[in-house]
Amino acid sequence: MKKQKIQLIIMLIVLAVVAGTWFFLGKYNKNAAKEKADDKYTVMTLDSSKVKEIQIKNDKNSDITLVLSDKNWSLKNDKALNVDDSKVISKLNQLSKVTSSIEIKDVTDFDQYGLEKPSTTVTLTLDDGKKMVLNFGNLNSNAGKYYVRIGSENTVYFIDSTIKTAFDVDTGDFEKADSASSAASSKASND
Repeated sequence: MKKQKIQLIIMLIVLAVVAGTWFFLGKYNKNAAKEKADDKYTVMTLDSSKVKEIQIKNDKNSDITLVLSDKNWSLKNDKALNVDDSKVISKLNQLSKVTSSIEIKDVTDFDQYGLEKPSTTVTLTLDDGKKMVLNFGNLNSNAGKYYVRIGSENTVYFIDSTIKTAFDVDTGDFEKADSASSAASSKASND
C-alpha cells in the first residue's frame, strides 16, 4: 500500500511537470509569434487602381514605361506591342503592401547597400500626379533579400527577393502570349 502511494505521488509530480512545461511552451510560442509579427515594418502600401504610369529601369538595360489609358496598359514608346494587362496588374499587386523585417534609419552611405546606383528603379505615377519611387540595391545572399529605398528617404529596408525579381523585366515580359506567338510565326513565314 505504501509503495502504491509513492508511485501515485511520483506520477502526480510528473504530470504536474509535464502540464507546467506544456503551458510554458504554449505561452512562449505565442509571445514569439507575436514578436515576429510585430517586427514587420511597412515599406509601402499601394492602391494599384490609382497607378497611371509605371517606369522600370533595370540592369538588363531596360527602360520601360507603361501607360494606362482607357483601362488598358500600353508601352509609351511602342504602341504596337500588345500589352497583357493582367501581367501589369500582377506586378502592381506585389506592391500593394510591401513589408520588411529590418529597417535601417539615418543611412548616409547608400553605396554599401547598392543603392547609390540602384540595379532596378521602379517609378509609379499616381492619378493625382504623385510619384512613388522604389530603388532596389544589393542582394543579401545569406538572407535571400534585397535592400530597398523609397524615393530619397534616408531609410533602407530589407525586402523579399520576389518583389525585386518581379521587376527584372524587358518589354517582351509584358506582351500578350498570343501576340508573341503570332509575331514569331509571322517572322518565320517571312524567312
